[in-house]
Amino acid sequence: MSGTEHGKIPLIALQDVGHYSLWLFENIAESAGMDLKVCTDEINFQDIAATFTKVTGKKGVHKYLPFDQYFPLVEPFPDAPANWAAGPDVPRDESSMTYRQNFTAWWKFWGEGKAIPRDTKLIDRIHPKRIKSLEEWMRTVRYDGTRKSLLKGLEDLERRGQSPAKR
Repeated sequence: MSGTEHGKIPLIALQDVGHYSLWLFENIAESAGMDLKVCTDEINFQDIAATFTKVTGKKGVHKYLPFDQYFPLVEPFPDAPANWAAGPDVPRDESSMTYRQNFTAWWKFWGEGKAIPRDTKLIDRIHPKRIKSLEEWMRTVRYDGTRKSLLKGLEDLERRGQSPAKR
């Protein structure tokens, strides 16, 4: 088994982000120069599936696929730009990356466990009431496993009547 199968991903509950941001500004003497790395939980894909099953009662499964087998299943279209969802008229130049380039970096960094472990004693001190596990987050937000859009940008475009599908 490779690291890609067992890499831990530091997940963060969005409702906790503001607390850390405010702390950085209110504690300049301590936070100046700090690279504050936060998380709710550092968890691998197998444990995400097990937690999903425990909380929702629905069977969660993690099946490892090598990148070259997985990526064609998720790429919007061959050589899609990373910001493909914004539509065809979005400016792009030589500094733009493809969806594959962007996702490859994510896959290698998180999937292979390259993330720097979080200092949970520090983040607990900064935010003692933070959500501390994926299970706690799922229960707090009443996560039920219902499929929802991952790309908030698409929702914003659709609200403005600019769905990429309408272009």
